Amino acid sequence: MVVNHRIGEVANSQSGIIKSPFPAPSQMRYLRGRLQPTQEIEPVMIRHSHLKFWFSTTIAICLLVHVGCGSGFPNLKKSPLLGKSLRADLAENLRPETQLQQTGGWLTSWEMAHRESLRTGKPIMAVFTGSDWCGPCIALKKKVLQTNQFVQWATDNVVLLELDFPKNTNQLPAIKDQNRELAQKYNIAGYPTVLVIDTDGKVKGKLGHDTDANRWIKRAAGIVGS
Repeated sequence: MVVNHRIGEVANSQSGIIKSPFPAPSQMRYLRGRLQPTQEIEPVMIRHSHLKFWFSTTIAICLLVHVGCGSGFPNLKKSPLLGKSLRADLAENLRPETQLQQTGGWLTSWEMAHRESLRTGKPIMAVFTGSDWCGPCIALKKKVLQTNQFVQWATDNVVLLELDFPKNTNQLPAIKDQNRELAQKYNIAGYPTVLVIDTDGKVKGKLGHDTDANRWIKRAAGIVGS
């Protein structure tokens, strides 16, 4: 019997190679006084290569998921407004352009508004309103918030957020819960109430009903500092 120096290979001069339970990287058989590679080498090596590839890939994916979920992305549900804890570079990758286009510049998601505020450095103008029952709210929207003067000013200076409390209009449960929590957080007692909020969640100023667009915008600009 001849023992090959490679692990797992044991050869016999008469009967050929005796395979171990664990195939060696190169299986040989002893023929006519010299070693020759067998036809089994290639498929064995291919199988080993495939196993190593899938094992390495699985480990890499697990590490990426662990690192990404553990430290790369903040949990946005822990606080209604996280202030500076949401990195500006992450906010840059979450630009709500599609939603802004669909709603004419008004957001309905608090988190989306916060991300846009961090990205642009603009404060949030949060309008607490009752769109289908509150007379002063409807008048404010028509006489001020939908005017060209306001739209032009708001585009350059604030992130618009509508927090609606309708009575006869269907609303997503998540939006309804969000609006109720924000009304409690900021002690909203009547409608319409318009708050100017900085990126840390602090109220910079408060506005109410008015039907004079120029006067209302002037007051808003004084709060924003524009």
